[in-house]
Amino acid sequence: MWDYNLFLENGLAKIGAIILLISLFIELFYILFFYFKAVFTRLRPAQYTPPVSVIIAAQNEAFNLERYLPLILNQDYPDFEVIVVNHASRDETDLVLKRLSHEYKNLVIRNIPYSKDSTHTKKFALTVGIRAAKNDVLLFTDADCYPASDQWIRKMVWQFSNEVKIVLGYGTYERSKGLLDKHLRTDTMFIAMQYFGFAMRGLPYMGVGRNIAWRKSFFDEKGGFQSHIFEPSGSDDIFVNQNGNKHNTRVELDPQSFTISRPPRNWKYWKYQKHRHFGAAKYYKFKYKFLLVLEPLSRIIFLTSSIALWAIFNNLLPLAALMLREILLMITMFGATQRFKEKGIFLYSLIYDLYQPLVNFMMYKRRHKHNSQQWR
Repeated sequence: MWDYNLFLENGLAKIGAIILLISLFIELFYILFFYFKAVFTRLRPAQYTPPVSVIIAAQNEAFNLERYLPLILNQDYPDFEVIVVNHASRDETDLVLKRLSHEYKNLVIRNIPYSKDSTHTKKFALTVGIRAAKNDVLLFTDADCYPASDQWIRKMVWQFSNEVKIVLGYGTYERSKGLLDKHLRTDTMFIAMQYFGFAMRGLPYMGVGRNIAWRKSFFDEKGGFQSHIFEPSGSDDIFVNQNGNKHNTRVELDPQSFTISRPPRNWKYWKYQKHRHFGAAKYYKFKYKFLLVLEPLSRIIFLTSSIALWAIFNNLLPLAALMLREILLMITMFGATQRFKEKGIFLYSLIYDLYQPLVNFMMYKRRHKHNSQQWR
């Protein structure tokens, strides 16, 4: 039933319709303005190949360094060094690095001795690596990550110019089986779609430490990590949030620029990572906090009001609004799975859309539960 008069004459229906339309407008704005931008825009690369320093902070990562570090050391790039900061490891990290240093002359090692009383966060290790870097362009990843191709360095840094100081990249996870795999990769893809879309619209608010680059001179100019040195997370997103803008930040979305990480072992470890990530949100600028809260809030209001109005008044107009939003969402999510090479999660992403605001709210409320002294 398409009864326009119902929403003009019935007071409750009128209020519900206003709420529905406002929330629908907000939802369409985010989908069409931000997410479409990240998913469907073609980037024009610049052939820029500056000398690069790749920086990795590692703690008890002997197994991962043995497997993945050669993939970085063997990159097809004319001039680069790889700096690994061995941060108080108690496994065989030191032995692995010493052995690799005999084979690869571009490997630079910095050691931070173990101390049971140490309260240093990962940012301290990264700062040690930055200080050791001989090049201005710095490219960061983690010890449990590996590049998707031997063109990773080339693709991640060719967006730099005299004006560009920060380049944001995509870090995905190895595919596996089970619900955790689908949730993890969908969550990663959605967050990337969000921060890439914001950055491409001149509102860079975060990046991921698994794949991000910036200039050393810019890092020094902005005071490095000093304003949040004791916050265990945020070496990537807080720095971008505080210092990125529409002029100095670019994104790189070529699949050869991606990094791939080993996924969390279980749900408990994923929740710990999520708590740490939300712990950095208190350092975000207000406009980003507002924008990041507005969309999930409007999503809840829209989905609730459209279903309620349809059920109570037996009217198809709320259903039409719901279908419009869901069709655009399906187009967006399908495009995102293609752009980010995330196979097998399209249908799951539509379910994720329904529960993600609630899960994130719960994670945010419990963000204080993680141990602020833990390195990772």
